[in-house]
Amino acid sequence: AEALKPEPKPEPKPEPKNQAPEFVLKPEALKAEISELAAWTLKLEARDAETKADKLKLTLTDAPAGLTLDKKTNTLAWTPTEQQGPGTFKFRVKVEDDAVLPLVEEKTFELAVKEVN
Repeated sequence: AEALKPEPKPEPKPEPKNQAPEFVLKPEALKAEISELAAWTLKLEARDAETKADKLKLTLTDAPAGLTLDKKTNTLAWTPTEQQGPGTFKFRVKVEDDAVLPLVEEKTFELAVKEVN
C-alpha cells in the first residue's frame, strides 16, 4: 500500500506592505483665486490603500495668518483680511498614516487673493 503523504503546509501570508496615503483632490483644488474678506473653505479627502486602513492625520504647515484646518472635518477655512489682498499665498498640507514606519503624502496649495475695493 502506498503511504499517504502529508498535505503541504500553506505558506504564511506576508503582511501587506504599507502604502502611502494619498489625497483625493481635483487638480484645480491646489490653485484657487479668492477675494479678500470672503470666506473660503475646502474639504480635504485622503485615503489609504490597505484593506485595514490606517488612521490618517492631516497637518497644515506654512499657512498664512488666519488659515485653519479643522481636524474633525478635514476642512481648510480662511477669510483673507484687507491687508492680505492682493497677494499670493502658498501653504502645505500633509497626510500621514499611523503605521509603525509612517508614510506621508504632501501637497502644496496656492491661493491668490484679489483686491475687492
